[in-house]
Amino acid sequence: MGMNLFLVALPKSGLPETARRLSNDFGVHVEAMECDLTLPETAVEIRDRVRSGGIRLRMLVNNAGVDLAGRFDDRSLEDHEQMISLNLLAVIRLTYLLLPVLKRVPRSHILNVASAAAFFPMPYKPIYSPTKTFVMNFTFAIREELRDSGIGVSVVCPGGVVTNEDVRKRIELQGFFGRLSSMEPEAVARFALPRVFRGQALIVPGWFNKLFQILGYFVPLPILLPFIHRRFRRDEALLRARPNTIG
Repeated sequence: MGMNLFLVALPKSGLPETARRLSNDFGVHVEAMECDLTLPETAVEIRDRVRSGGIRLRMLVNNAGVDLAGRFDDRSLEDHEQMISLNLLAVIRLTYLLLPVLKRVPRSHILNVASAAAFFPMPYKPIYSPTKTFVMNFTFAIREELRDSGIGVSVVCPGGVVTNEDVRKRIELQGFFGRLSSMEPEAVARFALPRVFRGQALIVPGWFNKLFQILGYFVPLPILLPFIHRRFRRDEALLRARPNTIG
């Protein structure tokens, strides 16, 4: 049996069309709300919409995020702050405000989407990587707090997820390693959701991303960081040489 959906995305992102297609294809009720999750008031508006609509929320998926790769000082302070707001603060706000709603539904779930970048610091991703580390550790902490509440809490740490054409082009520039670590969104969902319902805390799809996890745990940072630096410095150089490749 399918699950009804309440979807949130930016305006002009094709959300109403996606909602209609999902409803028609799977025979479920789909509500859509276009909004900007970087704004503090948006999470309150979502909570109020859930309450006023009598939505029986069984699962919260904190999936929205952005990766603005590049050197720290090549990005504007506004870029960094927006990434923190979306990747980190939106997760906190939505989880806090919707937790009372989830507590009213037996066997409900929270799924936070982090990244394989959560396992260690990453040069050329100096804000993205720490925000995903936060999401992972935040998940583990509230999972323990909610152990006896009936709410399951999980985090999924995929590699590159091919969510749009710009991401696809960036992955192609990364060559062999980019292809090994990336997955289509449908593949990530098929891997993650059964494990969410089984109560698994940390979900790492793909053997190459599991290798990242092991490296993050066991390889000393003085050895690991120079390798990562060289790897992403090369990608950054390719992007600079082909400025029209990424929109």
